[in-house]
Formats: sequence, structure tokens, C-alpha cells
Amino acid sequence: MNYVSTVSYEVLLNGSPLEVFKPTYGLRQGDPLSPYLFILCMEVLSGKVIQAQNAGALRGIRLCPNVPPLTHLFFADDVVFFLQDSNKSIYSLKSILDAYCRASGQRINDNKFGVLFSPSTKLNQARECLQVLNIRHNAGIGKYLGLPTKFNGSKREIFAGLIEMVSKRVSSWNGIFLSPAGRLTLISSVLSNIYNYFLSVFKLPVKDLRLIDGSWDTGFLRFLFTPELVNKILAIPCCLSQVRDKVFWKHTSDGLYSVKSGYGIAFEEYMKIHGTTTDRDRINEAGVSFYKKILWNLPWPSSWKVFLWRLLTNSLPMGAEFMRRNIQVDSSCKLCVDCEGLAETSAHLFRDCRIACRVWACSDLGIRTLGSAHINIGDWVINWIIYLRKTEDAEIKVIKFLATLWCLWLVRNRILFQGEHFHPQMFFWFVVMLGGDGVEGA
Repeated sequence: MNYVSTVSYEVLLNGSPLEVFKPTYGLRQGDPLSPYLFILCMEVLSGKVIQAQNAGALRGIRLCPNVPPLTHLFFADDVVFFLQDSNKSIYSLKSILDAYCRASGQRINDNKFGVLFSPSTKLNQARECLQVLNIRHNAGIGKYLGLPTKFNGSKREIFAGLIEMVSKRVSSWNGIFLSPAGRLTLISSVLSNIYNYFLSVFKLPVKDLRLIDGSWDTGFLRFLFTPELVNKILAIPCCLSQVRDKVFWKHTSDGLYSVKSGYGIAFEEYMKIHGTTTDRDRINEAGVSFYKKILWNLPWPSSWKVFLWRLLTNSLPMGAEFMRRNIQVDSSCKLCVDCEGLAETSAHLFRDCRIACRVWACSDLGIRTLGSAHINIGDWVINWIIYLRKTEDAEIKVIKFLATLWCLWLVRNRILFQGEHFHPQMFFWFVVMLGGDGVEGA
């Protein structure tokens, strides 16, 4: 401690040291030396406990036969001691703590100092222990590193707080306007950190795990409904709050079924069967399966993943899709005037449009769009990704392919919402910024 009390400092100002000075109030929180000094002091305390154990003055507990006894755990400024209920061990620990406090100048926080006795501890032994350690009001040791140290019977009562914490965190996000990719990142980075440590120590009850994960009882659903209905139900996220379920018809504002709304749904299904709408279901079946198996695990930006998901499921907000939903908008292609009168579909914008054809022809990916009009756009995208993943420099080529699709979408949006006029340099500048340096000028 003498070296710590005689430390001196110099401050650099514009690269030149100022006059040397010595601190007069000791180390404070934030001082770079403070954590190291704390670790050195705690190491002395640990050594004293081990020394007493080796001398037989202090006896720890064994978690299982043929392993060294456990006497203490340290984490930051929290200390947990594990002792057998013998007077010799209690007095030895008291002596070690008193000596440590005198040498280091630290004091024990009486508000956090508590003892947790095993059920077999006799009442008179427990009272003597509390008296020796000078504990007047023993409330146990509460939680250690956020986990409960004592529980009786069912663990559901313990994890009720965890479920409430997750529910409050999710409900606080309702007013946050985030993109789908932003919501995905928020959930995976925040919620997983809340319960990961719990799961590393305790096995949660199945019911609590379902409340946290928001999952459906798949077996019960398959018992009640057809496979097609089960898949649609599983696509609905579960609510984390404890609100009672009720029947709700989503096609009306008040949630009540009406003949008018039912007729509208039936008419839409009739039009799908007769082939007058897009083949959304086939795209979903092929695209979603491929997306889950391969694309989800690739190291791409979240915005790309969500964009590709919406492209494969034909759910991008485009002219033809708006018209299908009876929303009156200009459904023509936004990229070039030569396509005037042609509906803006995913296939047209990303492959069949004259501008899109020029873009793919100028890339170094070897993609040609002529003769592809009969292929569904979702199948076309998936087939090219599968092909490019089998070529040399596969990762770079796949990224260029996706960057090109993404840039076509960005350019289309800038023309539509910012009134810009398209020129090839705009598109190729986007691709270069995203790493597509293999795309050449038109």
C-alpha cells in the first residue's frame, strides 16, 4: 500500500508534460489503477481463506465426492463463502474478515451481509453464527448475479419476474417506429441477453419457456387443424402479455364477422384459383423454405435479409401489388419511360425491365435475362443464388447479386419518392458503394 499512497501524476497538455503532483484524497472510482488495486486486495483475502482451509481451521463444502472443497466465490465486490456449520469455521472466518478490513481499510456492508443456512442446521448453531458475525437482521443473501439463491418447490414463482421483465421490455417497444430489420435486430440483441444467463444455470419450466419464446403448441394445432391451417397459425406471433384470448375477425375493424367481409374473402380466393392473381402461394412454398434453410444464416445486413424475404414472398409495396389490393395508384414501371403501360411487378422491375436487363448485362456475373420471362421471379432469384454459390469466389458473387437487386429497389424508390431522373451512373454508384466493384458502366 505504500507504493499506492506515494504515487504521482503528470498531465500532458498539447503533448508537453505539466508539473508533477500527488493525489491527496486517494484513489477514486474511474481511476485506471482502482480495479487492479481491488483485485490485489481480494487476492490476499482469497489466499487467507485457502490458508485457513489447508490448516484445518476452516472447512468448505463438497459439491460431489472426490473433488476439492468449495470455500468462496468472488465477483467484483461481491463475496460468497461456503462453510460447514462448525464453530471453528465460523470463528476462523470472522478472524480473517476482521484482519482483512484492518489491513485494507474496507468495511463490510451490513445491508448486504447475510447468511443462508441449510435445512439441517440446528437453531442454536444458526443463532451463534449470526452473533459471531454480528448480523442483527438476517434476510438471507437474496440474489447472486441476478439469480435467486433459494427457492422452494416449483420454479415457476422464481421465473415469474423474468417473464414480467421480458413482457415489459416488449410492450415498451410498441411506440417505436422501426423497420422489420430493426425490430429483428432489437429482439435478438436485447431479449436474448435478458434470459441467456438464467438458461445457463436453470432449466426453465416448459410453460415459462413458451411464454418467453411466444411459441405455439404445435402438436395440439396439428391435432385440431389441417397442415395448411397449422402453417398459417404458426406464422402468427404469440402475445407475451397475459391477456385472455378471444375470437377476432381480422377483416373488419371491430373484429366481428360480417357477410360482406366474408364474401370479399371468398371472391378473392375464387380469383386466385382461376389464375388472375399472382402465384403468391407457390413463391411462399419455395422461397420461405429456401430462406429458412440457407439464407437466414448468411452474414448479410438485416435490411438485405428482410428485403429478400419480401421479394421471395411477393410482398414488396409495388404498383401491381397495390392494384391487386384495390388500391388505386400508378402501377406502371418507375425505372424507364419505355415500359409505360406495363405493370410494375417484381419480375418486371428486377429482371424484365429494359433498365434491369442493361444492368444485368453490364455486370460480371454472367446473368442474362432474355428467355426468363416464363420463370417465376422467386424461383429465378433462388436458382441464381444456388448457381453462384457453386462458382469460384462464391461469396463475393452472391453479395454482388444481392447488392444489384437491392440497388434496383433503391433507385426505383429514389425516382418515385424524390423525383430523381434515372441515369446509369446513379445505379452503378450505388453498387460500388455496396462493394459491387465488379459492375462496369453501361
